[in-house]
Amino acid sequence: AEALGGRPLDMGGTQMQILEKRRRVPDLAAVDKSLRPLLARMLAPDPKDRPADMAEVASWQLKGQRNAGGVGGGGLAWKALAGAATFTVLAVGGFLAWQLLGQGGSPATAPDPPVLAGRSDAPPVPSLQGVAPEPQQARPNETAASPQPPAGSFASERQQPQQPPSQRPPAPASSPAPTPAPAAPSQSSARAEAPPTLSPPPAAQIQVPPPAQLPPVAIPPLTVPPAVPPAATPPAPENKTATNMVDQPLAEREPRTPAERIERYIATYDGGACFFLWPTSVGDRRAAIEGFGSSAPPFVAFDGAFKRAQGFEAQISLRSITTAQCPMVDFLRQLGRGIDRSPVMQIGAFTMKSGDTLSGTVESDPKQNLAVLLVGDDGLVYNLASFTRREGGKASFTLKLESTAASGAPVRPQAVIALVSQAPLPSLAGPNPAPAGDVFPSLRQDVSRLGGRIGVGIKYFRIE
Repeated sequence: AEALGGRPLDMGGTQMQILEKRRRVPDLAAVDKSLRPLLARMLAPDPKDRPADMAEVASWQLKGQRNAGGVGGGGLAWKALAGAATFTVLAVGGFLAWQLLGQGGSPATAPDPPVLAGRSDAPPVPSLQGVAPEPQQARPNETAASPQPPAGSFASERQQPQQPPSQRPPAPASSPAPTPAPAAPSQSSARAEAPPTLSPPPAAQIQVPPPAQLPPVAIPPLTVPPAVPPAATPPAPENKTATNMVDQPLAEREPRTPAERIERYIATYDGGACFFLWPTSVGDRRAAIEGFGSSAPPFVAFDGAFKRAQGFEAQISLRSITTAQCPMVDFLRQLGRGIDRSPVMQIGAFTMKSGDTLSGTVESDPKQNLAVLLVGDDGLVYNLASFTRREGGKASFTLKLESTAASGAPVRPQAVIALVSQAPLPSLAGPNPAPAGDVFPSLRQDVSRLGGRIGVGIKYFRIE
């Protein structure tokens, strides 16, 4: 009726005012008198007085026009005009009726969003956003009375009727016109289903993201790394990597003097198993080295390689050991540049006899732990902790040598090792004496766990 009168549809007022307007037929004075009977019937407050369906509206004509219309263009134009007016009225009436049914004494907030979601999403939303500022000015009192939920329901209720004005094709808004035509029947049919079925989805859509974000941050990725790998890696492979990590920074630093270059060459030379080089004095053109090993050929090869690399011959003293003492030599070789040669150890003699007294001293950092070991020709390792007295940075040890000469060899090599570490080495708390094959692999693990460099002092002597 408003469209035929050339006036905009009045969508203002509260819900009660809108319902009050619907209880009476609006003023149709501005409408063509030939259409007033039809519009008055279509806008009747009582649904029983309205046309039964759209077919009845489309077939309605005045008596004079029914006779004169025929098949001409006037009849078709009349039907199109009547259909457009009918659809507009039904859309508005259906919306108000739905509001009456869904009101129930308090504003229903849940059913409103589903109606918008159930209809075509693309066209209505932009048109409603363009009209949104006008209804927001009309509800300052309502929002003050109730917080967020009522305000959301009022916004949806006023956005809903905005679709019928978009059906005014003759007016400037021509794009939304085609969409309401198919949407009007769906609105009337979906108004009963919208509240129960579509009210949960908004809550479900809000609840879905938090569970979806929690699994990635859940405990599984945190429990896997610390479980077993740390326990599986401590054995032998870990020692080598740890000692290599200790050697790495030293190996990366380029030697600054000829003496440092020579020391680096000696420490990194690989002579194979049961082969260890202990430099006792290194200068720019001199090198005194003790070689610990069970055979001479590897040291002959080192002598030639050293001369070619450094340009002079090194003074090499071979310290021949037994196969049972090889675990000690392998332990020292694997430490490589992780050895700190600052501890100074001295013993009383190079050659002794069974029954002689072995005495010696070790000078080291008094703040660090000191362990003194004796490695016999039979491969047994003796912890000399009970024979060692320490005062400040100097420790002394004294013990009587008793050899059974079980090997039958005329010369029995012996070695005394001093180990200076930041903390006690747990492997030395075991049986005393113990086989070198058990002690030194365990010591290698202890050094790897402590990290850093370990102080070493070594002296070789023989029992004849």
